[in-house]
Amino acid sequence: MVYCYLCNNVYVGVLTTKYHCDDCLKIKRYINLHGQRCLEILDSVLGRELDKQENKIKKEIVEEIQQKKDKIGLNESSVLYDNKDRLIEELKGNLKKSKMV
Repeated sequence: MVYCYLCNNVYVGVLTTKYHCDDCLKIKRYINLHGQRCLEILDSVLGRELDKQENKIKKEIVEEIQQKKDKIGLNESSVLYDNKDRLIEELKGNLKKSKMV
């Protein structure tokens, strides 16, 4: 039997040099790509009670949209502002995907 080094669940590795199951390997890749940001997100969202997690996610989405608008120089009267609901849903989807990792 082969055990994942991260979650300690039994998995059947294709190669003997594979140390992580597929889910943990995905987490490892996110950590390699985003570094400290992964830990900050986990602490700020998952370190809360369930009802407060949803509020934190909404707050993070709004802040991320504002940062992107500031970065590209958009203001509230721009066309992008009219599509904020679409952007919020897109960012929610991205956050949910990252949570499922």
